[in-house]
Amino acid sequence: MPIRRQIGDLESIYTLNEVATFIWERLAQPSTAAEIALDLDAAFEGDPAEMRADLMHFLAELVDLGAIRSAEGHGPGPSS
Repeated sequence: MPIRRQIGDLESIYTLNEVATFIWERLAQPSTAAEIALDLDAAFEGDPAEMRADLMHFLAELVDLGAIRSAEGHGPGPSS
């Protein structure tokens, strides 16, 4: 997934693993972080608290990169 911070920044190319791809695809529709977390719990095995922390970190990175934006008045993610 190519994402550029600035024009001509070709070093910002990201490869998403299976979980990140799942989240990215889920972001095609407006969703809350809580909804995505529930979907992750249903689709993947793992510690729910750790998956939620990883999700929030990933969403914050995407917001920082400008790949997604949070809904007005909410924290990281499409909306929280």
